[in-house]
Parts: sequence; C-alpha cells; structure tokens
Amino acid sequence: MKHHRRPLHPARLTFLLTVALGLIVLAMGFMLSQTPAAEAQDNAPTPTFTPFPWAPTPVPLVPRGDDDIINILLLGTDLRSTTEPFRTDTTIIMSVNRTAQTVSLLSIPRDYYVWIPGWNWGKVNTAYWRGDYNKWPGGGFPALAYTIEYNFGVRIDSYALVDFNGFLNVIDTLGGVTIVVDCELASYKLRAYDLDESNDANYDWTVLPVGVHELDGITALWYARSRLGTNDWERNRRQQALLRAIWRRAREVDILPRIPELWNDITQTINTNMTLGDVFGLVPLALTLDESRIESHFLGPDQLRFSSTSGGASILVPRSYDVIRATVENMYSPPTQNVLVQDPPRIEILNGTENADWELVAADRLSWEGLLPFANGPAHSTDFPNTVLYDYTGQTKGSARDVIQQVLKIRAEDVIVAPDPDRTVDYRVILGASYNSCTYNPAAPVPSERE
Repeated sequence: MKHHRRPLHPARLTFLLTVALGLIVLAMGFMLSQTPAAEAQDNAPTPTFTPFPWAPTPVPLVPRGDDDIINILLLGTDLRSTTEPFRTDTTIIMSVNRTAQTVSLLSIPRDYYVWIPGWNWGKVNTAYWRGDYNKWPGGGFPALAYTIEYNFGVRIDSYALVDFNGFLNVIDTLGGVTIVVDCELASYKLRAYDLDESNDANYDWTVLPVGVHELDGITALWYARSRLGTNDWERNRRQQALLRAIWRRAREVDILPRIPELWNDITQTINTNMTLGDVFGLVPLALTLDESRIESHFLGPDQLRFSSTSGGASILVPRSYDVIRATVENMYSPPTQNVLVQDPPRIEILNGTENADWELVAADRLSWEGLLPFANGPAHSTDFPNTVLYDYTGQTKGSARDVIQQVLKIRAEDVIVAPDPDRTVDYRVILGASYNSCTYNPAAPVPSERE
C-alpha cells in the first residue's frame, strides 16, 4: 500500500516540532541539561513510601562509567480522555552518550510485568496512570521513571509523551513517512481515527507486503499498534523503525532549525519536562547523526517468556534477571566500540530477483547492525535462486562477512571469497529468490489486544 505525500502546509508546521522533540528525540540527544549526567544521577532524590512487605529488592543502578549519559523516556499513550485510565503502550528508553555521541534505544514491551512502587505488581504500561491516580509526588512520569529504575537499574532523566492524535498529526504534516517493511503485516485497520473502534464496519482488512511504502498517519498508527499475528516485541521493533523514519523525514524537510520560534506551540502538543534550552543544543548534531551511531535493543523471546496473572491476564516475565541485566548493560555500551562502526566496510546490495525493492529491504536490515550498506538496484540477472555474498577483502578478523551472512541467512556454499586489492566495494550481495527478509518475527503466543 503506497500513499503519495501531501504538500507541506505552513500552518501545520508546529506539529513537525513534535517529531523533533517527542518521537525523534533520538536525534536530539546530545543536549538536555548543563549538569553532567553522573552528578545528576548522584543528586537525584529517591522517593519515599511505605513498602509492601512482599516488595522485591530494587535492582542496583547500572553504572554509567565515566561517560556523560542522559536517559530519556519516550512514551506513546492511548489517552483519549483525561477522565479515563490510559496506558503508555510505547515505552522506549533512549540512552544518549554525549561522550561517544551515540544513541541507544531499548524498547520495553507493554505487557512486561513489573513491581510498581507504591502500588503492587502490574504491567509496565499502567505505571504512569497509577502514579497520577495515586497522587505520586510529581504525577505519572516520576512514578513510571522510578518503576523503570526499580526494575531495571536505569535512572531516567527526562521524558516526552505523545498521544494518538499527536502522532497522527505529526505523520500527516510530514506528508507521510517512508518505511521499509521486512515482515508482511496483515490485519484490520480503522479507516479513520475518530471512528468508533467497537464497530466492525469501520475497519478494512489491510495488507502491507514486504517492500518500501509511504504511510499516512492512520496507516502509520496501525503499523505501530497492530499485534494480530505478531507479538509485543515485533511491535516494539516496528515502533523503533517508525522513529527512524520520522527522524529521517524531519531532517529532509529541514524543520529542526525552527525549534525556537515554534517552541510554545510544541509544548501544547506534547507532554515533556524538557525546556527550550535543553533542546536547542541538538540542532547541529541532529543534522549530522547517521544511523550507524543509533543502536536498537529489545526485550524479546531470548529474555522474556509468556505467563499469566492469577486473574488470567497475559503478561511477559523474565526468563532470568541476569539476561535482562545484560541487555541493559549492553545498551550502555556505545556503538562506536564496534570495529565495523569505526571503519564501516563498503557493502553493495543488488537485487537478483523480480521482487521490487528487495535490495532496499536487505540494506535497511543490515543498517540495524550498525553497517552502512548501499542498495544499487537490480543485478545483471533477476533469476538468482539463492543469495550470493562476494567477499573481496579476504579478511577474517574484524570482518563483516559473518554479520552479513548471519543477518541475510546466506548459506556457506553461497559465500565466495575473492580478495581484490583494486576493489571498489568490500562486499557485494546479490539477493536470490531464497532471500527471506522476515527474520525478526518469532513464533509465540499473542496476548489479547484488549487486555
């Protein structure tokens, strides 16, 4: 399903800044406070309350080391009414390393079962509302922030929250976003945001096949929220893909330099504790940050398993707390420590099939590993049965060959090592009919969408 971008209307530019601040905070990260992160962590007050006798022990803080790190919580909420309970169904920790000038993202599935201090056990997506309801000092964000700290050992410094309506306006004002789909998504999509969700007649069966697509607001929201036939962690990855897409599009329309003049309108669109001074320092680095310096992390089937509460609600619980800890510590490791990021190889992707855009899909998939491949259109033939990898470096130590082979699922017999000192590229991949781009979609039970 492809949508044509609508012209950018000057009267709606304010919504673009929501992108720059809320949803693509990953691009703005090297700013926030003038207070060093380590000092802010040491001086942050700890909430006091009478704990339940059965409360678990808080997780120790993960050391930030000597690096200047800021942790920002990106939140997407299903809030429609200020009088009803709402959930933060998108919860992403963005860890900004201002020393290494890198960004790491960690998605926390909405059904992850956590201890909510001052409340009890519950899904992480309820902690914000619980804080508001129980009159936690400062409201919902401090309650959720301390819940994250209590369960993960990560102290949160700032947050940005956007609801469905804000998200839709951002996408539509941008004229849509370009998204690379590597796993076909098929489910019922609401025709318009303001329609009755309980009326089946308001839905259309929608299929988004593998390829490159332009999404309008309502389709992007469906893409971010849908779990039919997938699961919580697959949805988390789609949300991070949308973050990257929105960030790229915001840079294309050159809106970031206009932040100061539109700041008042921004703060009426989103909920954040950041100031204009926090944000203004982002512009130079936001315009130069490349995706090899953005690292994505997830709590998925290797770390979590499905369970249920005594009341029968489906939840996600750790396989072990050690693997959760390892994932969080990995989030703190800058992507620049990877030799493939420090000196990225030249990787050319060619499409040896008749399937449109497969080379773009494969290139995007490799970019998630910190590589910077480039798609170079069709190969000399479109009838390759299997994907072939040519290695013109002949190197083994620090080589990208194993990463490319593993990510693209290339058979060992289809790897051709041919060292060439006069090479124009280090690796060439020719995709064949055997290529399966959907490697992120683990088979697992799917909790009910309405739980």
